[in-house]
Amino acid sequence: MSTYTLRGYALSDFYSSTGSATVAPGDVIQLAPTWDAATDYLQVNVTDDEGLFHGDANFDEVGSDSNQLGTIKDSSGNTLASGRIYLEDRITLSDGEGNIVYVYVVEIGGGEQAILTNPPIVPGVTYSVSAVDNVDTSLGTVPNYSDFSWSPYDAATGQTYDGGGFSDQIEAGGGNDTVYSGGGADTVYGGDGNDTIYYGTGGATQSDGDTVYGGKGDDLIDDVGGSEYVYDDTLYGGGGNDTLYGGGGHDEIYGGTGDDFIAGETGHDELYGGDGVDIIYGGEGYDIIDGGTGNDTLSGGSEEDVFVLQDGSGFDAITDFDMGDDDLNGLTNDQFDVSALTDTNGNPVNAWDVVVGDDGAGGAVLTFPNGESVTLWGVAPSQVDTAPELYSIGIPCYVSGTRIMTPSGEVPVENLRAGDLVATLGAGPQPVLWHGKRCLGRDILAEHPELLPVLIRDGTFGNRGDLLVSPQHGIYVPDPRFSPDAGAHRVFARAKHLLSTQAGVRVARGKREVCYHHLLLPRHAVIVANGALSESLYPGRFALSGFDRVARAELFGLFPALEAILRVPCAGFDPVKAELVTTQIYGPPAYPYLTGARCAIMARSPANTRW
Repeated sequence: MSTYTLRGYALSDFYSSTGSATVAPGDVIQLAPTWDAATDYLQVNVTDDEGLFHGDANFDEVGSDSNQLGTIKDSSGNTLASGRIYLEDRITLSDGEGNIVYVYVVEIGGGEQAILTNPPIVPGVTYSVSAVDNVDTSLGTVPNYSDFSWSPYDAATGQTYDGGGFSDQIEAGGGNDTVYSGGGADTVYGGDGNDTIYYGTGGATQSDGDTVYGGKGDDLIDDVGGSEYVYDDTLYGGGGNDTLYGGGGHDEIYGGTGDDFIAGETGHDELYGGDGVDIIYGGEGYDIIDGGTGNDTLSGGSEEDVFVLQDGSGFDAITDFDMGDDDLNGLTNDQFDVSALTDTNGNPVNAWDVVVGDDGAGGAVLTFPNGESVTLWGVAPSQVDTAPELYSIGIPCYVSGTRIMTPSGEVPVENLRAGDLVATLGAGPQPVLWHGKRCLGRDILAEHPELLPVLIRDGTFGNRGDLLVSPQHGIYVPDPRFSPDAGAHRVFARAKHLLSTQAGVRVARGKREVCYHHLLLPRHAVIVANGALSESLYPGRFALSGFDRVARAELFGLFPALEAILRVPCAGFDPVKAELVTTQIYGPPAYPYLTGARCAIMARSPANTRW
């Protein structure tokens, strides 16, 4: 008789797509990502008179070989089961990239006690079940004891993980690990140690990219195929001096702490250096680059990029700030976002706060009130030393909260309350019936970029200072179809329709959070915001459906009749019928709304001298 010592897994360490211990072809299973070979194993001791580990061909729950006796213990040496031992099933698994793993269910006394595999199974990797067979000599499914090799996946030491072709969750743990995420939308945690993580083949669509957390240590996080694989990935360097490459797709990359190197490569990327002295290169595409704290070196690469400066951003340098104006809108191709940069009183900075100097090599140095600075390589101080020039690169002449005109002067919109009077065009002072607010954070704006605010530059529509509005917000504009002799006729153009038709209007791509304010008056009206004529809230179906449940409950509690607007059936939705319902309940719009196509036609009209 010989004694064989094998190491295996507890059944409770496996997850299945069915949530059941019974699996069938087509199901998927996964060993827990946190499984650790050093602490979570089961020890299977078998005494036998031959080298084959038999099954239960007779289905009598005692096994085909009466000479097979076994004991199963946990990693602490506690005995879990003992007696006649046998293999019940052989489950064939595939990782989606041609790698096969055989899983055997170990039973004692008719009860499933442990799992053995050949070869070792990778924690966190998703496998598909391709076959379930009985362990029987006649089927050729009886393994040798020598077939079972032990898992190397000890979280405290460096290992190599191969993710296969499905969507996995890999947690490498300590040590200097190498991880290949493989296909599918994977999540990888490098853990401690200096890890090398290759990701990027992605899932079914571009949005099915990978999410990678480098963890502590100096990590290399790289896409496997350069720009070949176009997926939207999210990378976190974590602690240490990390190197991160975005590859293809619209990626988000966060360096974390340490001195990091970040390359967005192709696609419209968002790159955040975090703490430390970072080097960030945007590459191709329209990128948002935020060096974070520390003295960073930033390069936008090709296309139009936005460089974000914030309080405490340090002494940064931009190697290739593009001063060109390809679309002739008075703004440089590259832009600054200084919305998170303040002066010594905590107010947003403006052009008058900036001191322009020379770096000694002919480059402009912009210094801000609290000591932050940015050096523009290749840009002469004389190109950016006036307020209009600073405005053209994205540093506004005036910035504050949106100011609403009232009978007693301008009031920040956030300070208005129900009952306050606001000035309107043609209807005199009107009371605010309801003030709604909807705040959107980074996650929502990243998932729904169509909700990003539209920036209307100072003076574009008579506004004093920049104006941020929601994409659907109506701006009061002239309609050149009507001659001045026939009387001035005005219409509303939605902000999103002005993006391609009006210079000085663009999406505020650098905004990471925004709060939209909505003022409901007794009737739809034209109000004055930062000096521009725009609309009050018109409670149509589209506007109401955009409010969350709390806001709708508050609004409908005050004005129950408005709830009927949302009852217009979605099936076969008729916007004309929906507007008729709103008109009957609340009243008509103050002026007509232009379609996007009509905005484009009007913008090209020779009669239009304002657009």
